[in-house]
This record gives sequence, C-alpha cells and structure tokens, in this order.
Amino acid sequence: MRRALNMPATAADCTQDGTKGALALTRERMTSIAGKIRTRAALTAEERQFVANVRTLPVYRMLEWGVRQDVVDSVISDTDELVALTLAYQMLNDLTRSIDFAISNAERGTSAAGAADGASANICQTRILTKGIEQLRDLREEVLRQRAQMRQSYIAALSQANLSTGYAGLIRQRDRDARDAAGTAASRNR
Repeated sequence: MRRALNMPATAADCTQDGTKGALALTRERMTSIAGKIRTRAALTAEERQFVANVRTLPVYRMLEWGVRQDVVDSVISDTDELVALTLAYQMLNDLTRSIDFAISNAERGTSAAGAADGASANICQTRILTKGIEQLRDLREEVLRQRAQMRQSYIAALSQANLSTGYAGLIRQRDRDARDAAGTAASRNR
C-alpha cells in the first residue's frame, strides 16, 4: 500500500502498490539507499524517513559500510528481514497506541453522554459507542497477539543476524590469519 495524505481525505489516500510484501519493499528501499550512498546522491524524504523509522538498527551505517567494503548485496540480504520485522513491529506499536487513544476517547464520550443512565435521551448513541468500544478492545487484543508473534520473529531474525555476523567475522579473521601466515612464510623464504 502506498500512503498519501490529502486534505480532506479522499479514496486516493490509500492505493494498492502492487502485490509486493514488506520484505520486498524493504529490500528495494535499502538497495535504493545503497545506490545513493555509492553515488553520493541525496536521499529522498521517503528514504530519510525509512532510515529514521528503523530505530533499533543503524541501517544507513550498515549500508554505508557495505558500499565501502563492496559487499552491499550481502549486507542487504543479511538484514532485510530484520529491518522489515522492525518496521512491522513499530507499526503494530503505533496501532496499539492509536487504539488505546480511541478507546479512552470513546469511554469518555459514553460517560459524558450518560451511558449509565437508562433514562437518558442519548441512550441509543451510548449503546452504539459501547458496542464500538467492545470491538476496539477485541481489535486491540488481536493487535497485541500479532505484536507478540512479531516480537518472537524479530528476536529469531536478530539471533540469526548475530550468528551470521559472528560467523562472517570468524571467517574474515581466519582468512586474515592465513594471509598473514602465508606472508610471514614467504618473507622467511627470501
């Protein structure tokens, strides 16, 4: 989905952006940012926002390092899932806060309208609000369940990324040690 904000709201605010999932969109955005780092071009506002939204990972620095080391494709393939999960988790957090805000406002509205007073002239309105509050609470529970699952997926992806990083570091160190040993042996033979 592509999101734009028109004032007042229109049907064009939320349009289908193909059938790409969050992972493919994340990969595309990271590839675009890496290309701009390579060419020293300025990031677009959307790209800057993307980097800012991934608060738990230094996306820009990781991509910058990948460009410098000429391993940007490897960096993207190792971290794209983690970045997508981070963004999805943050979106679920934002949704939870929005639902909580809507529930508290609706509860205040029912109290102000006299939901407890059966003789109130606004009783029909308060019953509608009460039903809406129940539905919002159910939605909140579903979002919390999804968020818990997302957190588990995030932690698993983070563990995998840490394992990959540790293994890559070990391979680089062993490669460096082998080159140093070969260089030392070559200099002794001279």
